[in-house]
This record gives sequence, structure tokens and C-alpha cells, in this order.
Amino acid sequence: MEESALNISKGWGPSLLSKRIWGSKHSWLYVVLFPVMALIASRLILCLLCHMQDPEVDFVSKMCSIWDNNWYYGVIYDGYPNEPTGHAEGNAAAWAFFPLDAMLIRIFSINGRFDYRTTGFILNNLFFLAGVLASYKYILLTRKDANLALIYILLMSFGPYCFYFSCLYTESLFMLLTICVFIEMQQEHYIRMGIFGLLLSGCRATGTFVVFSVLIFIIKKHISKKSRFLEFLKDTMTNKPLLIGTCMIPAGLFLYMFYLYKLTGDSLAFAHIELAWGREAKAFELIPFIGKSLLSTEFVDVYEVAVLFIVIVTLIFHVKRYLHETILYIVPVVLQFFSPSLLGVARYSIGTGVFVIAFVEMLKTHLSKTAQIVVYAFLLMLSFILSMSWFMRRPITIG
Repeated sequence: MEESALNISKGWGPSLLSKRIWGSKHSWLYVVLFPVMALIASRLILCLLCHMQDPEVDFVSKMCSIWDNNWYYGVIYDGYPNEPTGHAEGNAAAWAFFPLDAMLIRIFSINGRFDYRTTGFILNNLFFLAGVLASYKYILLTRKDANLALIYILLMSFGPYCFYFSCLYTESLFMLLTICVFIEMQQEHYIRMGIFGLLLSGCRATGTFVVFSVLIFIIKKHISKKSRFLEFLKDTMTNKPLLIGTCMIPAGLFLYMFYLYKLTGDSLAFAHIELAWGREAKAFELIPFIGKSLLSTEFVDVYEVAVLFIVIVTLIFHVKRYLHETILYIVPVVLQFFSPSLLGVARYSIGTGVFVIAFVEMLKTHLSKTAQIVVYAFLLMLSFILSMSWFMRRPITIG
């Protein structure tokens, strides 16, 4: 009896259970507790910054009522309009903002019984927590480096743009679904990969690009096996779960396009309405724009170009080993070249999760521990500046 109990203890003890679930030397309790404490601490700091800026406004209202938060709130509260009415020119509409996160917030608020902003704040923080836990597992699957995973969690929780993961934006859900797609792809669970991919493309249009990640992943896998092209073609075309899962990915986008067609008569209304934000093809102006920004005395101009440079350097490091991951952030970054601003570069790269994994891995590979500490300290200072700017620069709109 004692021997049986000992075997059970060995089979289901914290360390072995942790290895089975996470592939980590750390106990499962530590793996869960660490990101929970990081999330709580970082959000308390944001709450303090909010109170310092404006003690009259509560934290959740301020966090979830700035910039595009109000567009998402409008989708949650009223759904999508039949025609543009937004902006002073009356040429903007919420069609550019995809529905999945808004739908979930409305459902969990029990159709408005609980405040939408409070529900969204809580739900998106839970998505973020689930996302960094999934990221921990993914890093162990692909890099086998638990310390990298812990640094990643700290950087996501305290680093620049951490506030995006707590408001009504889609960043938390998008990051969670992206990592889940890559985990299932890595483990060859292609139907589950397709389900997460479907949700991803219903969360944001750029989620559809994960189809190309799947294609590159499969090609690289066969190259590593040194199989011939005809063998690759046969294996791929006879792998029904892979074909079904891959074809499921854009279904979220197609469903939204069908809805917009029924609502407005334009299935691409989500793309066409971007003109209301001044996003039109101006790629030939990119080089002059970068030159003007570097010569500017405005912090934000220099900052935008610096972020673009960091993304490109990280991409160069990342692309050789994990080309399939880079697709999720390099395509949106390239699309930013057709925008009058590069502000979206940081948001669309950090929001994938995989960019931050690659960035931390690059620092660990090429910098000494002292240099890494200096970089992380700088990023924390930058996070403080950006967070204060978030609370100070824009008035809230409650509606």
C-alpha cells in the first residue's frame, strides 16, 4: 500500500505534472503564480499612474475610454452601423474593428447586465493571463528555455504598450489565439489549429496571414526530412486534418465579410473604411517620412522610426530559424508603410507575442547579462513614459 502511494506521488507530483503540462523544471504552481503576480503588480502600477494623472476618474473608465476603445465600445453597445457617421466629416464607421472580442464582452456582460467596460477590462486581462501561460508552454516546446519564458512574461506585463492588453482593444485575445495556433501547429493538432485560426481571423484581419505560417511550417518540416517534392506534395494532400485545419483559418474573416455584405452591400467595407483614418497607398513617401522623423525634435517621430528599426533587426535575427512566426508581424508592419504614421508598428508586432519572444531571445543570444539589464531598464522607463502619455494626452469619452 505504501509503495503504491509512493508511485502515485511520483507519478502525479508537482514537478512531474509540471513537466507533462508545461515541459518545465518549474512547478506548475510557480508557472501559474508568477504571471498572475506580474499581471497584478503591473496593473496596480497603471492604476497608480492613472490616479496621479486624474484622481477624479476611476481607473477602468480611463483605461477603456481612450482612442479606439470608444469604437469597440460602440460595437459592443450598438453593433455595427448601416452607414458611416463617425469623425467630423461623417465618413468613418466601426466596420474596421473586427467583432470577436466585442461579441465575447457582450456575452460575458450578460447582454449589458454588467458594465461593458468593466467586463471588457476583466475579460481581456484574463485573455492576457491565458496568453502568457500559453506562451510559456510554446517557448518550452520550441526553445526549451524556461528563463527566456519568465523574462518574456515580465516584458509583456511591464514593458511598452502593456496597457493595450487591459483595455477594450483586441490585443490580449489576438495574442492568446496566435500562440494557441502555433502550439497546435507545433504539435500537429491541425483541426484544433484550424479552430483557433478561425477565431484569430475573426479577431483581426491580419490573423488570416497565419495561413502562410502554416504553409511555411510544413515546407520547412519536409525540408528537414530531406523528402522530395513529390513526397511532400503527396504527404500534404493526403493529410486531411492539415487540409481541413488550414482551410478553416480564413473562415472567421469570410463570415465577417458575409455579414458586412448583408449589412452594407460591401463585403470589403472593413478595408475601404480605412480611408477615413487617412490610410492610403503612400509607400513612395516612406523614405522621406523616415528622414523627416529622424530630423524632428518631436519625441514621437523619432520613437516611431526607432521602433521600426528594432522590428527589422529582430526580424533579421528571427527569420532564419522561425520564418513561419515572423509572418504574423512582418506583414502588418509592411502594411503600415501605406499609412501616414508608423505608430501601428509597435502595436502590431508586440501584440503577436512571437515578436517579443524573438526579441528576448535575440538579446539573450547577443548581449551580456549586464547589457540585457540595461536594455530592460530602458524599456521599463519607456513603458512608464508611454503609460503616462496614454492617461495624459487623451480625454476620456463615456457613452
